[in-house]
Amino acid sequence: MPDRDHSLDFWRSVATGFRTGDVIFDLFNEPFPFAETNTARAWDCWRDGCTLTSVNTGQPYPAAGMNELVAAVRGTGSKVVLLAGGIHWAESMTGWLDHRPVDPAGQLAASFHAYSFNEYCADTDCYDRDLKPILATVPVLTGEVGPSLKVDAAKVDDDCPQRAVRKGGWAGDTLDWLDEHGVSWTAWSWNPWGDCWSLVKDWGGEPTPAWGKELRRRLAAS
Repeated sequence: MPDRDHSLDFWRSVATGFRTGDVIFDLFNEPFPFAETNTARAWDCWRDGCTLTSVNTGQPYPAAGMNELVAAVRGTGSKVVLLAGGIHWAESMTGWLDHRPVDPAGQLAASFHAYSFNEYCADTDCYDRDLKPILATVPVLTGEVGPSLKVDAAKVDDDCPQRAVRKGGWAGDTLDWLDEHGVSWTAWSWNPWGDCWSLVKDWGGEPTPAWGKELRRRLAAS
């Protein structure tokens, strides 16, 4: 979770520069309070803040909640759209509505991250259960969608070459569901890294053989 000491000042600074316009603020990327998938204390911390132990220093620190981040932005007069990603690296959305942050501007959206190796929500049954109720209340943006992979989930951070991508499968089913239900999405990732996540071979935009071409075909057909 974001630290209370610096994150609020950060958002006040950014929001002062962008009070209006075609930008979206993702308040904190992939929160994971207590590393728990769906507990009351994790959701309470997400909304209201709490004391957590830093994974970097091992020391306790005061974490800011989503309500504080929203208030910091709105206190500048900024009216831009805000994203509040769910817990457990933005894949758990079950408690989002019950802990919905207060946005006086009414410009809040929910953010979800979809990967084939998600531990808590990785299939259309979960999307039906967790995302549909949120969609009835606020917009949902799937801020990251990854490809279907042939490699084990435990290995993707160590080695995920382009040959590990397989066409269709989980990614196709997920993107079909998102499109059918009017959920906005962006794919991970527009970077020429040369790995399984890369959508492009270079900054000129040539698509990678599997993931890049699959996304280009989908976007061209929409």
